[in-house]
Amino acid sequence: MAIAANAQTLEFGSEVYPIGEDQGSVTLTIIKSGTATGPISVHYATRDDGTGPYFATAGQDYPATQGDVTFAPNETSKTIVIAINEDATYETSEAFHVVLSDPTGGAALRFPFSAQVTILDNDPAPAVQFGSANYSVNEGAGPATLTITKTGATEAPVTAYYKTRDGTARAPSDYSATGDDLTASVVFEPNETSKEIQIPIANDAYREPDETFEVYFTVVLQGTPSSPGTATVTIVDDDPLADPAPAKALNISTRAPVQTGDRILIGGLIITGNQTKYVIIRGLGPSLGQNGVPASAALQDPVIQLNRADGTVIALNDNWRDDPVTRGFIEGSVYQPRDDREAVIVTPLQAGAYTALLTGRNQTQGIALIELYDLNGQAEPELANLSTRGYVGQENDVMIGGFILGNEAGSVRIAVRGLGPSLAYNGLMNLLPDPALELHDGNGAAIATNDDWQSDPVSAAQLTSFGLALHDAKEAGVFLTLAPGAYTAILTGKFVGTGIGLLEIYNFK
Repeated sequence: MAIAANAQTLEFGSEVYPIGEDQGSVTLTIIKSGTATGPISVHYATRDDGTGPYFATAGQDYPATQGDVTFAPNETSKTIVIAINEDATYETSEAFHVVLSDPTGGAALRFPFSAQVTILDNDPAPAVQFGSANYSVNEGAGPATLTITKTGATEAPVTAYYKTRDGTARAPSDYSATGDDLTASVVFEPNETSKEIQIPIANDAYREPDETFEVYFTVVLQGTPSSPGTATVTIVDDDPLADPAPAKALNISTRAPVQTGDRILIGGLIITGNQTKYVIIRGLGPSLGQNGVPASAALQDPVIQLNRADGTVIALNDNWRDDPVTRGFIEGSVYQPRDDREAVIVTPLQAGAYTALLTGRNQTQGIALIELYDLNGQAEPELANLSTRGYVGQENDVMIGGFILGNEAGSVRIAVRGLGPSLAYNGLMNLLPDPALELHDGNGAAIATNDDWQSDPVSAAQLTSFGLALHDAKEAGVFLTLAPGAYTAILTGKFVGTGIGLLEIYNFK
């Protein structure tokens, strides 16, 4: 119903009245507008809005109150007072309403004729904390058990979410990570003050130093985190007489000429394990001129394509800056190429076999480098194999494979093979007739050489036992145990031979 312009109206001065629980009472203002010829009145009454933690309750949080307010003809405002009850219990802010009704003297109600009173609690929220800042667990003793306690307003329910974080211990090889996407929590019901959580520990058979990880609170609902809000868990090694954990392959690369057709550079990689592996694959060309390759001989515009084993294309990149995701990830990092024409792919990979094809844009040719970096080398899965197929020439055009072993102190069994004649089984021609291998350490010293793989009976027996026996007696292979560090494998042709060759590097625990 419309209200006449000169009608007498009644309304609250505000829609919301916040008041501290310890203030004793809340004062609400009723405003009268319009021309009055006589007294008018209006009824008011408190009203609960519901039940639950966000609603105030009459008789508990405030007394149910009602009454009538009368305005003389010249009065324009009146106040009413509602008492507020204080308690010593932590609770959320609670609300109730005061409603105007039944105006007399010809007056009408105008919005807002209902006002919300919000009672702001003044009691401290319950606090949750770890029972200790430090916990210790023997590697073979089962899960780590941590205690979380609730203090303060223990009568209030609280939910605390927690998460693990790597330190020198890494998930999943040392313990089971938990808490991603708010999946791990403890719930304290009213008056519950202590809870236990368990973090599974991986029991391996390697000698290693004691390692640590952290557990910390991410979100605490209806409470606050208190100190200690982070607990450090020390995993005590129980294998003092065992071998140290083997190092992992962190970076594998191959440098060779990139031509066309069957003579492009093809890198195959195998990833083992059960988790996702994040990798960076780089194709470099122009910047090799800063590493001793004649600028005119370098591939001027590399292109990388990554395929699954069935040939499905996963990713393709020409110039690394063209992909905003890749650019945002590597720009300013150690992985940023020195030349904008060089190619980079950043992608997560599951366990399996993959192929990276390095070509020159518009069929251009030149010496190039394909590199594979493991971004989470402390975690499973692992890089188990990299094989690179391409043209093997002489001098700058030989094939050079580099790999880095690290993150653990133990030695690793490595097999390196150089193939040529047996590639005929794959329908290839113009093959490297007699491959020869050299393996160098990080200082450039030669640590192994091989021409015909069976010429070293010890290495040949190891290759055979691991299913890596070569199909042609002229092909080269070595099997040896290497300490953590950087290594380089060089594939050449005996008697200045040239042709398509395959360089393979296998990593065995």
